[in-house]
Amino acid sequence: MFAIVGAAGKVGYSTSLALRKAGFPVRAILRNPAKAKPLADIGCEIALVDLQDSEALAEAIANADATQVILPPSSQTKDTVREMQRAIESFIAALERTRSKRVLAISDYGAHVASDIGMPSMFRLFEARLGLIEGQKLILRSAEHMEGWARFAPTAIALRCSAELSRPHRQDTADDLSARSWSKPL
Repeated sequence: MFAIVGAAGKVGYSTSLALRKAGFPVRAILRNPAKAKPLADIGCEIALVDLQDSEALAEAIANADATQVILPPSSQTKDTVREMQRAIESFIAALERTRSKRVLAISDYGAHVASDIGMPSMFRLFEARLGLIEGQKLILRSAEHMEGWARFAPTAIALRCSAELSRPHRQDTADDLSARSWSKPL
């Protein structure tokens, strides 16, 4: 079974869909029950979890052959950095408790920078904390998020910008997680 933390997002859903199409069981872990239906419709087991509840998170990822995680902060939060820190510590505690065999972590550009540069520094913390736990880990740093361009779209349209924006291939993450070496038992 594959556990996908953040399964309702674009990357999480793409991974879940690819794994289901390949015949693998998927436990979709999400916080918002309103986003569960598309995942249930493709055959995912649904686990509704507060990402800051390490015990519930450990239960949700227990017995997974591999866990994919993306830790986006809630759009309703007032303190994004603090929420991200709590989610990181909760996830690490859950991994330590369950002794997950394999983890695919979606990180972010800027995680390699040692000085505090805002949100990317949270991904640096995430990667550092992952480095302290046992098991196979694959960390993918995304270089671009299309959501980050949303605030610029009206200006680009008004200025008639026609340059094509690069678009990440969401399938890459799904392919990485379902790759032959990750789908075999340890």
